[in-house]
Amino acid sequence: MNRKQATQLIEAYFDGWLNRDLELFLSALSDNVVILECDGTTYRGVDQARRWFTDWHAGRANGRVTDWEILRILFDEPNGVATVEWDFSCVCHGETSSFLGASVITLDETRIVRIHEYRMDKDSVPPSARAKDCGSVQTEERPADGDGDRKQREGAWMADTEKAKMLRGDLYIASDETLTAERLRVRKLLHRLNVTQPGGDSSSYSEIVRELLPNATPATWIQPPFYCDYGYNIHVGEDVFLNFNCVVLDGARVTIGAYTQFGPNVQIYTATHPFEADVRRSGLEQAKPVSIGADCWIGGSVVVCPGVTIGDRCVIGAGSVVTKDIPDDTVAAGNPARPIRSLSAIDSGGDRL
Repeated sequence: MNRKQATQLIEAYFDGWLNRDLELFLSALSDNVVILECDGTTYRGVDQARRWFTDWHAGRANGRVTDWEILRILFDEPNGVATVEWDFSCVCHGETSSFLGASVITLDETRIVRIHEYRMDKDSVPPSARAKDCGSVQTEERPADGDGDRKQREGAWMADTEKAKMLRGDLYIASDETLTAERLRVRKLLHRLNVTQPGGDSSSYSEIVRELLPNATPATWIQPPFYCDYGYNIHVGEDVFLNFNCVVLDGARVTIGAYTQFGPNVQIYTATHPFEADVRRSGLEQAKPVSIGADCWIGGSVVVCPGVTIGDRCVIGAGSVVTKDIPDDTVAAGNPARPIRSLSAIDSGGDRL
């Protein structure tokens, strides 16, 4: 489906909704359409879509629409995914509320097959697709309406950079020009680090590490090769050691406490992706911070997943996949990693990882 056809279907869907024209609304939808509402409710098929439409406009749902303005439409033509950014007002439980959000819409060759609704205030998801403006709906500066809070939120949302979204944990587009340039700069530094001559000039090695990891202490020791995305999101305490072939995907902050040691092939991931395939196809992803405490020993080939916190003085067994937080003074191992025992139960004989 080309951009013009997609725009016509999307406008039919929204015009039908806003003008309470059920026939126009349904004409844009496939018989097997799936609609995922902001609150998690799912409607499957055209009959349930009809019920959703009727309940909303009859006031039998959780709220009643009072105003809805489309801000812009973005379309990823190769994947048939559009993102429609909107400003929405409704009466919910007797109170008027205003929201910013977006609909991620998937289309086949003839109709809309999936709609995933996001509300900014609830979901902290201000989407911006890797796409081109459809052209028929353009972003416009809204007139002054006395609603300062809403205008401030809208201005922050529409003006936000993808980097700002990434750093605060919102969905963002990693292929953004600024972020791509930052990763390229880091790739060049990593190449220099990873081909550093063994036994060569230590000052050159230190300069590269300092430029690559500006938030690491001078006592940080990395055994090349090493890989990361941005470098500036990695915060490292005193006397931290990273063995060969460690990977840190640092879209969000990664904190590594003092005197912590990594075995070879340790991988830390902050990057995560939506479960919904249509949202993934739009290019949106997210980053969640990882924190590893002081005096930890992270065994070889351990994977630390997004959003995980590992406490102080922990030992993580080789090959473990850490998907949940690990409390202080804990030995954990396995896939997924589970606490095995407290370190107070171990003598200093040197258990194997």
